[in-house]
Amino acid sequence: MDMSTKETTRSLWKQIENNRIKSISGRYFVPRSSLTAIFTPLAISKAVAELECEPEDRIGLSKDIHQDGIITFAILVWMHQEEAIVKFRRHRCLDSHGPLDPSTAISIAPDFGNTFSREVQLEFRPHFFHRGEDVEFDQLDILPFIGVGKEQKGGGYGEITELAVHSSLQDFYPDKGVAIAIIRKTLRLDAFKSEDSRRAAFNQEKRCLMLFNNPQHPNIVPLLSAYVHGSDYCLVFPRLDMDLAGFFNKPTRHGHFQWDYTFFSALHGLSSALSRTHNIYIPTEIDGPGISLVGYHHDFRPANILVNEETFLLADFGMGRVKGEGEDSRTTWKAGVGSYLAPECMDERFIEQDVGRAVDVWAFGCLTAELATFMTYGPDGLSEFRKKKKSTRDQMPNCTDSYFHGRGEVKESVREWLDFLKSDGRVAAVDLHLHRLIFSMLVPADVRPDIASICKQLSQISLKAHFLAALDLFHSLLDEARGPTPRPLMKLWFERERMKAFGRVSCLNGTTIDDPVLETVCNHGETCIKTLLKLCHQLREVGAGPSSPGQTVNNSHYQAQVLQVTQPQNAHPTVHGSKMLWEAFRVRVQSLVDDLWATLPETELRTAEMLWVRSMLMDQDSTQWLNDLGNALNTENRPIYQRGAAMAIMRKIRLEFTKNEASDIDLQNLRTIHTKVVKFGKFSGHELAILENVPSSEGVPVLVETMHYDPSWEKVPPTERTIIMADKAKGFGVQPKPRDLRLLNCLKFFEVEDKNRTGYAFVYQVPPIQRGMPDISAREYTITTLLELLMISAKLAKDDPSMSQIFQPLLGHKFRLASMLASNLYAFHSIGWYHENYHSNNVVFFNASHYLTDGGDSSRRSGKGLIISPQRGKVLLEPYVVGLNKSRPGGEAWHTQGPSLDTEFGDYQHPAYRQATKHYRNGYDYYSLGVMLLEIGLWMPLRAWAKGGERGINRTLSPGQLRDLLLSRYVPRLAPRMGQSYHDVVQLLLSDVLDPSSAMETPDPAIETVVFGKFFDSVVYPLSRLADALV
Repeated sequence: MDMSTKETTRSLWKQIENNRIKSISGRYFVPRSSLTAIFTPLAISKAVAELECEPEDRIGLSKDIHQDGIITFAILVWMHQEEAIVKFRRHRCLDSHGPLDPSTAISIAPDFGNTFSREVQLEFRPHFFHRGEDVEFDQLDILPFIGVGKEQKGGGYGEITELAVHSSLQDFYPDKGVAIAIIRKTLRLDAFKSEDSRRAAFNQEKRCLMLFNNPQHPNIVPLLSAYVHGSDYCLVFPRLDMDLAGFFNKPTRHGHFQWDYTFFSALHGLSSALSRTHNIYIPTEIDGPGISLVGYHHDFRPANILVNEETFLLADFGMGRVKGEGEDSRTTWKAGVGSYLAPECMDERFIEQDVGRAVDVWAFGCLTAELATFMTYGPDGLSEFRKKKKSTRDQMPNCTDSYFHGRGEVKESVREWLDFLKSDGRVAAVDLHLHRLIFSMLVPADVRPDIASICKQLSQISLKAHFLAALDLFHSLLDEARGPTPRPLMKLWFERERMKAFGRVSCLNGTTIDDPVLETVCNHGETCIKTLLKLCHQLREVGAGPSSPGQTVNNSHYQAQVLQVTQPQNAHPTVHGSKMLWEAFRVRVQSLVDDLWATLPETELRTAEMLWVRSMLMDQDSTQWLNDLGNALNTENRPIYQRGAAMAIMRKIRLEFTKNEASDIDLQNLRTIHTKVVKFGKFSGHELAILENVPSSEGVPVLVETMHYDPSWEKVPPTERTIIMADKAKGFGVQPKPRDLRLLNCLKFFEVEDKNRTGYAFVYQVPPIQRGMPDISAREYTITTLLELLMISAKLAKDDPSMSQIFQPLLGHKFRLASMLASNLYAFHSIGWYHENYHSNNVVFFNASHYLTDGGDSSRRSGKGLIISPQRGKVLLEPYVVGLNKSRPGGEAWHTQGPSLDTEFGDYQHPAYRQATKHYRNGYDYYSLGVMLLEIGLWMPLRAWAKGGERGINRTLSPGQLRDLLLSRYVPRLAPRMGQSYHDVVQLLLSDVLDPSSAMETPDPAIETVVFGKFFDSVVYPLSRLADALV
């Protein structure tokens, strides 16, 4: 059939011609994607119908071409030899068997087989670049490079070219129909002594890139492909925005580097990349030890560091090497360029010396110094720094250098500049840490740290920088919306306070440069930074303002919409969409803060919650504010918010206590009469009773505590006194109780008239039976005090000294009990109350006698036969603090009854309080806690020392003398038994270090706040760490 009559074949030929692409070599190719689009099933069927062949040859031909012969058929159509497709199919030489060698092609088509094989088929089979491939091409192979970039530059050993690859002929990146820009490095022939040395250098750099990027490191430039094409030795890399030298010259910050924290994450990433080059580990594909190698870069400078929008990537490993783990990593320095050369690279006569990997660390220190300068003062400041560090050489007065060193050490001009940077630091804990880190690298090689330790420190600096940036954005947003604080804004304030608590416990808050970041947070460093970046984005999205100099944000419309919901209620009505927008924003922020908290271990999680609650309650004396706070927290149906709400309400009630704001409804609900409380047992001075007329048929077991009449009550009218008692009952009856507050739930109160003594009794609900305890009736409940356990153990140990360690709990149980008592006191003071009666007889365990005694019912009820032991010590993990009959709100608005006249427990009170009539303060409760912790540590009651003591020498000691004795004789015994940390806590509590002003007549509120903070840092937190360490 004449070609002119083959309309479909002619159309296919024309489409092939239109889709031929000229490569940069001048040769044409047709992409497979174009052929697939041209040779559709319909077009193939029509073209087959135009062929001159036997009927049997047509059977299945269209299908075979479409499935495996499009390229072969296209070549034949282009050569006007389309009829030959039948022969190629008959010889089973379609696409999957190509490309065909000349002999095969000639055997199929003697007339044109040689042209088919050596010329035409290559145009239809251009190379497809696969990521990570390492190939050698024939000189005739066509590479799909279709364009050369404007910028070309040569390196020391290679020519750097920006090229465009046809998008359908690569899998480096997704095919979006647009040419893919890449960078090709071609090793120049004239840069090497021989062809063999050029090939060796090519293989060496390729080896470094493959090993350093196994697996792919985010801060090492990826090797997309390595190939040899004729006489060209080429490495293919991604095209990035610029190198660091160009970055330093830009007048404005590039991409995300407009924010300071990006510098720190990029610097950390770069140190991690350098660490990978120094220490390589190749895991095996099967079980067994992997392969450890050592390497180096030896050409670390701005021109070899690439930059994208958000980080730095280490590049150009032409000077790098990889050696076996046992080989010496030292090698003779190869002359390099730039100002980052280490002092050990050359001697005074410019002779190259043997150097190790430490030269990379020196160069990294130089880079960090320049980055710190650029971050603070921009390109002009960096230029000024470079000018200042130029100096002349002694032997060559006409020769200047820009090195960071002179005569083997850091130049004085460099030191002065960096000190100047430090003094101008905007974020002390970050900038000072960076300053210290730079100088740690710019030291002689034998004391220079390895890059792994530098990387670890930069991880912490980066975390701090990101955290502080997010916190600043929180501050900016909340400051922008000052004024009345409606619930939506208050909820955002919650999250800001949670952020601060997270920063405090993880040591990210920037208060000091010496505290290491919490290890578990460091282990989740990458996750935390991603979360903090998302948080910054969310906060910035509502126009919170810049977090670094030079940053500009213009989201005024979005900000106006979101912040509109924070206006006072009597302002113009807000748009419903704005409220929804705000709520969605707040939920996202809350979720991100949750993600940060999720990185904390249990100890720090509890600590963060305590700090969070305290920060919301600190210095808040407005009942309206606390009411709004409690209500807002209660709308969040999660335990942490519910516990926070309880603390807010308890503090609010404490304030109402001093203002007598109890309502008639409170009185009606809380007040009862004594006949409804039937007492049935007394245990170490604590009374148990049954509260009748409650839903339970047998009544509810309760603890009854009585406040007897005191002469100071004369100042308060009876009606007002009743209101005050209602407030107290209401405050201690808030549910749910915060988990650190080991108090019973107050149900009722009633007036007492007993043997001419009047007062008020408070009724507290006894906790339910613990799992594993025997099931008992309400009247079988018992109380065991900590003092009782201590005394029994002391007696048993005295009777049989060899068993002294048997009659006491495990160390871990002691730590947990001590931690709970300290945390309880912290929570109690947080809501504004003093205990005033903190001693071991007021630490109780309900129904412990059913677990600890070996005797019958009489032994359990009398307390005789109680035995504490390592196996039974877990009973200590459910303590409750009672004895609230003397407890009162802090501050001057409430009268104090003065020190207790009860000599039995007077030794637990602070000497200054016992010896003079002074207003109560936090420190007095801390002293009482210290005495209890001493008892727990030595597992011996105070009265063993205070009421007879060793050889009866303590009977006549004054309170101050008793304290001195405890500190000098008994506290030192703690260290070998409980450890130094526990010893230090007890010594701190008993020696007035927390509150040196304990002898002042009236406590200063500002000093009390400081003392309270010290109590948390020096007592609560260390004890919680000890408790969790031995769980």
